[in-house]
Amino acid sequence: MTSGARVLVVGGGRGIGAAVAADWPGRATVWSRANGVDATDPSSVGAALLRFTAEHGAPWALVNFVG
Repeated sequence: MTSGARVLVVGGGRGIGAAVAADWPGRATVWSRANGVDATDPSSVGAALLRFTAEHGAPWALVNFVG
């Protein structure tokens, strides 16, 4: 992983997703209903992705733990 690269963890609010996010301290961005991103709602995901890319650029990796 390059310096400053970000990992996007979808559904990482608890359980395995949270454990995976913890493996990238300071580099993981977690999306979950608890922080306002509903992965079952395309408009919610689209808005979150626009915010993420504006701040960080494209994610280095996407990890999906929804469901």
